Amino acid sequence: MYLCDKDIYKKLPEINFVANNSENPFVPDDQIQPCSVDLRLDNIFWIPRKRFTIDLRKTKLLEIEPRRYYKKVILNKGEHITLKPGKLLLGRIYEEFTIPNECAGKISGRSSFARLGIMIHLTGDFINPGYRGHMPLQLINFGNNPIKIFPYIPICQLQLVKVSDLPNRLYGVSELQSKYMNDDGGPSYWWRDKRIKKLQKALGEVNVAISIQESILQIIGKQEPEVIERLEKRLSKCSHDDLEAGSGGRAGSEGQGSHLEL
Repeated sequence: MYLCDKDIYKKLPEINFVANNSENPFVPDDQIQPCSVDLRLDNIFWIPRKRFTIDLRKTKLLEIEPRRYYKKVILNKGEHITLKPGKLLLGRIYEEFTIPNECAGKISGRSSFARLGIMIHLTGDFINPGYRGHMPLQLINFGNNPIKIFPYIPICQLQLVKVSDLPNRLYGVSELQSKYMNDDGGPSYWWRDKRIKKLQKALGEVNVAISIQESILQIIGKQEPEVIERLEKRLSKCSHDDLEAGSGGRAGSEGQGSHLEL
């Protein structure tokens, strides 16, 4: 059962819409529709880098540079970004919000922009009870012409669905290992999924422990994505035990592991 406008108004304290730009506040009377809430596009985007192959089997060093496959762009007032035909652009919803415990959420595109050929998500429209964050948008232009888009356009709508009962576990509880609680709406953290980790282990692709990744980061410092790619290719030839042995438990210790060449 979808919540109607009367119920949405009652739930506003729980949903707690936050709009960080004082020039573009959340205005319930403008944004709440008969059975949905119009939400806007933020000014933050992530553009996919073309030259990388994303290998879902290999994620040894993604924690060092988690979003190295994307370039982050922040638009200032009056600026725009062009969405070309057939291209993917990652964005996010401007309003941060919480899904009430007894509801699930659904993000849908708005007809006005769908008629221009803009798709706002690739099946990622569902939101679990208890989630909070900036919901991500996967923008694709299915039209024939480039489209210039800009921040704060009302590009999508949130619908709230009453669930059959209060869940035993809400999104974000520790045992679920929820990846996107308080999400910034950016690129995927797919490799953090506990089931992906199990599959990779079965394939012999075990992630480098976070402690080792942090030690490597101390050695090499902030690097361009290409450098991390070369390092990962070299480490892909090493087993998890080799990495631990080579670091002596502390990859940054003097005389141990400090000679990495990129």
